[in-house]
Amino acid sequence: MWRGLAVRSVAGMSENLLPTGTNQSSPGANRAPARPPLNWPLVLGLGSLALLWPLAHLTGVSDAIGQPAAPLLILAFVGAVWIGVVGFGRVPRPVLTLALAGAAYGMVLILMGAIFGERAERASLPLSVIAALFELGQATVLGAVIGLVALAIQSRRGGRR
Repeated sequence: MWRGLAVRSVAGMSENLLPTGTNQSSPGANRAPARPPLNWPLVLGLGSLALLWPLAHLTGVSDAIGQPAAPLLILAFVGAVWIGVVGFGRVPRPVLTLALAGAAYGMVLILMGAIFGERAERASLPLSVIAALFELGQATVLGAVIGLVALAIQSRRGGRR
């Protein structure tokens, strides 16, 4: 839509109409599409699945299954739950949601290791900090990778509705 501005010369020449363009002050003119908010209870709930580690030890499931298989089964179960909930549940922003869930998962593991860990007394502070940062980074990256799988499932299923 053109709005004109009448310009008259001092010598009495004719009027000129100058286009001024679109109205930039209209509501929504420069708005970016709103992103859906993150579901923080879901992020924290998925991250709390790290509590399966001490539960498996307390119940004796880890000892019954055996050392090499128990950690792999716990990780596979957590990954399957994350993919099932986020990928098939059509949760918005799956990669960010699961990356943050991975960070929460890593924080729970770090806190449990600091409180209940046998190695906490023997390890030096710098080594403990480096190990904690590595654990947090590893869990966050794992969450983001699983988030990409969940995003692919959502895309294949037709996205969010």
